[in-house]
Amino acid sequence: MVIDLMLEIQNKINFFNKNKKKLKSSILILGSGRWAKEIISEILNNFRNIKKIFIYTKYPDQLIKWQEANSLKAFSFVKKKDFSLIDCNKAIIANKNIDHYKSIIYLIKKNFDVLVEKPVFLNQKKIKLILKITKKNNANIILGMQYFYAYYFHYLQYKFIKDQRIKKIFFQWNDKKREVKNGMLKRHDKKISFIRDIFFHIYSILSVLKVDNNFILNKKFIIYKKNSFEIANKNNIIIKIYHSRNSFSRKRIIKFILQNNKKIILNFFNDKKIILKISKKIIDIPKIYQDTTLKKQLLFFLYYSRQKLGKMDGNLKKISSLFEILNYIK
Repeated sequence: MVIDLMLEIQNKINFFNKNKKKLKSSILILGSGRWAKEIISEILNNFRNIKKIFIYTKYPDQLIKWQEANSLKAFSFVKKKDFSLIDCNKAIIANKNIDHYKSIIYLIKKNFDVLVEKPVFLNQKKIKLILKITKKNNANIILGMQYFYAYYFHYLQYKFIKDQRIKKIFFQWNDKKREVKNGMLKRHDKKISFIRDIFFHIYSILSVLKVDNNFILNKKFIIYKKNSFEIANKNNIIIKIYHSRNSFSRKRIIKFILQNNKKIILNFFNDKKIILKISKKIIDIPKIYQDTTLKKQLLFFLYYSRQKLGKMDGNLKKISSLFEILNYIK
């Protein structure tokens, strides 16, 4: 079974390497901020034969200046009224958080498949409406949850955790106060609590690790303290998250306490240099499983047919339970 699962991941890696040059479709991107620029950079760096990048934004100047400063391929700016006219049926929402929901509705009504960056907050009424429209238009909504494509988590699960009983999981999730990534200042939406923002990532990581995402949703089992959050699932696994958006350094660490009190610690601060410790012993993870994640989600989204997108990790139909949890988190 382990061999089969590792072979499945190997096939996904091979699929990426084989098809990244074959990608010749066009893409519509909503937004012009830092994350929109990150997405554009990943597309231009990895998918050299992409046909056209259409951009919808109220602030084209900031993208034009960035494009010229970095000598990038020119973009085609479009107006909303022209969405139906462009040679494109896939769109990425990377605009302001407050605009994500109405952008989803608008695009799926225009018959686009949509990749929407987190955070997105949906109640049951909104989810039902979105799914109703997607069904009518045979469309798909994919959430931007790149850790589904962090193959080092798959490797950890299949190789070392397997069926062992997990007692507790601890996350350390710190962002630097003024962090500059790829030459751009990372800004936080202070209207959204940090724990709600990062819980999208926590949910996807737990999914990859085969940890049941059915949580006990009441005040007794959801504990808030300064810079920490604790929740329990229905298998009595305690998940505790230490977090800060104003830290001196960026941290991404996960620690497992297994039933036999064995400790497993994974430091994934750098996707290309993962540090794994089991009972204080450093374990080498094969390089093939260490790589950045955004480009992989982008390839599968841009390359897959509508039918395959329905089965893609992060599809709203598969993770609607996430929003039940988010509606309980402050």
